[in-house]
Amino acid sequence: MCRWLNIPRSNYYYQAVDPVSEADLEDKITYIFFESKSRYGARKIKKCLENEGIILSRRRIRRIMERLHLVSVYQKAAFKGTVNNFV
Repeated sequence: MCRWLNIPRSNYYYQAVDPVSEADLEDKITYIFFESKSRYGARKIKKCLENEGIILSRRRIRRIMERLHLVSVYQKAAFKGTVNNFV
């Protein structure tokens, strides 16, 4: 059929995806961030959005988080000093 209409098969199987507005993305990212008590970073937020069917890159999520001043809480690594070995 595609040959008869002279169109590529990819056009026949193509499914358009409705774009999500930037404001909706900001709302969802903010909701997930505060629902996690400010613990989730861009990677975990990306996974949560993928579970809802929204595909975004980690960098785009990071840029939105920076624009909204969302910084995740993390534990600082304990200081481990060196011990001199006297032989």
